[in-house]
Amino acid sequence: QRARNYGCDEPDRRWEALMEEMAACKYERMEEDATGKVVPTIDVTALAEAVNGRLPTPFGAAVLSERPVSVIAEGLVALDFVEKGC
Repeated sequence: QRARNYGCDEPDRRWEALMEEMAACKYERMEEDATGKVVPTIDVTALAEAVNGRLPTPFGAAVLSERPVSVIAEGLVALDFVEKGC
């Protein structure tokens, strides 16, 4: 959302599209927690795949499967999130 609002998105609006997908709960799944209650959780692998497809230089399959959270973090790096606040 900040990428769109602060003008940091790419011309194809790839990060805004990701925001819309996240708002539509595309990267959530239902999972049983430790108490047996079924709760929504983030599908980290699916989210990492979506972020990876939006990166200027996507990671290979090994990094994607072994370190999906690092791939998601790279999305923030690609947006200059820390430096620009996007």
